[in-house]
Amino acid sequence: MDNENLELETALYKVYNSLYVKDRVDFYVKLSPHKFDVNSYKVSVFFIIDQSKYWKSSPLYSEEYFDFVTLLGYGDVEEELEVLTKYVIHSKMVFIHKFFKHTNMEVYNPLINAIEDMGIPVLLKLPEFIPYPEIILDERSPSTVKEVETELNNEFDLEDILIYFDKI
Repeated sequence: MDNENLELETALYKVYNSLYVKDRVDFYVKLSPHKFDVNSYKVSVFFIIDQSKYWKSSPLYSEEYFDFVTLLGYGDVEEELEVLTKYVIHSKMVFIHKFFKHTNMEVYNPLINAIEDMGIPVLLKLPEFIPYPEIILDERSPSTVKEVETELNNEFDLEDILIYFDKI
């Protein structure tokens, strides 16, 4: 990466953080030339989601953190960041892309263990386009998602976790 891109990434980080993110979540910025237009940049913003603060069943859960991450996942983040990008990049068009990286996934171990104790093979998937994990249950299980959720809902908050059956 050349120094110009590094300087632009640093400047974008500072603008995004001071005017939008405000230290509410960790993130970093990657800048690359747009593959179809040499007069454009692709700005990739990687939000690092701390699942121990995001999941409501976690002892470290933070409602403020959850609300902001939900805004990142479902709000007009790309549009907001595109406007802010104009403070740094004036001469080229930009295309903003958001991604999610997940940390502290061990917070879900009790949930995974409870599903496995039900005799259902399970896989925890970490999508890069949504801020929450997906729990994939083995489709060969005789249970339904409703039955699994009913049994788990007494102990865990499943509201913001996508649970479904598929091949694993």
